[in-house]
Amino acid sequence: MLAYAIGALFNNYVLIYGGAVIVLLFSVVPTLFITEPRELEAEDDDVASADAKHQGSESSILNMLIAIRPLWGFLVYDVYAMGRRLAGVEPANYYAEIACGVLTLILVAQALLEKSGAKQGGLSAFRKVIAAHSFSWVGIQTTFVFLFAYLQQQLPHLSDIEMGRVGSMSFLILNAVGAALPALVLMPMAHRIGRIKTHVICMAFMSAGYFSLYWFGLDTLRIYLLMAVLGIGWAAMVSLPFAIVSQKVSQARMGLYMGLFNLSVVLPQLVVSLGVALMISNAPDKSVIFLVSAVSLALSTVAWSFVREDN
Repeated sequence: MLAYAIGALFNNYVLIYGGAVIVLLFSVVPTLFITEPRELEAEDDDVASADAKHQGSESSILNMLIAIRPLWGFLVYDVYAMGRRLAGVEPANYYAEIACGVLTLILVAQALLEKSGAKQGGLSAFRKVIAAHSFSWVGIQTTFVFLFAYLQQQLPHLSDIEMGRVGSMSFLILNAVGAALPALVLMPMAHRIGRIKTHVICMAFMSAGYFSLYWFGLDTLRIYLLMAVLGIGWAAMVSLPFAIVSQKVSQARMGLYMGLFNLSVVLPQLVVSLGVALMISNAPDKSVIFLVSAVSLALSTVAWSFVREDN
């Protein structure tokens, strides 16, 4: 949040160079105070543990892929799009995007309609959560990446530095609301009506905010006001899903499931950079950015309503 404040108060050049200096200092200075032994001894237990992990690696990878089945469409498209990008091939159509989109909708619907069983150990509920959360990240990541393209088109009278300040102020407002609400509003609300209902309400607010930006966000004041509305959903996204996942899965495998849960963030982010970017770059009206985000958050809202609240 401090970075956005610096960008809004000064400009992005100050932010970039100041950030570079801070990264350099924190990369070099701490190492001067670290001491380590000259020789490292391998322990027998570590070797045995490594052998056991190697023997079970194939089944573990298969189990992980099965656990993230709702994300297969994202994964397939990311692999395809990165291969295409590395090969320097420009797409002539959107057939691959459409096919992976349909596959994603089918797998997500299957996950949401799947009945939970005692033998699954929370796997069904986990799939519902990652399915719902993935659409949230398609929406918010589209804004993070392409907001400046919208500002350049809708506010052409601003200089580059002024436009950078508008973008930084927008994200500052988003993150300020996102930082304040979890402790002050969302947690008390979650204790009263439940975490999932609270999250659904916040996602609905965020979707409505995006639709409003698509229809009405043509000046800086309205953009700032509606970014505050988006902050309601952002506050929920960075706090509630992790607490919900911790209730759904076995405590003994919490680390594994949290790692897999992060794929519902990373894979959609790659889809935005590799796939949504194609549509945005070819769109004559850049406000379509907010339409994509609004629809994604609306789908997320519906998907979250299928997640069952734990008693």
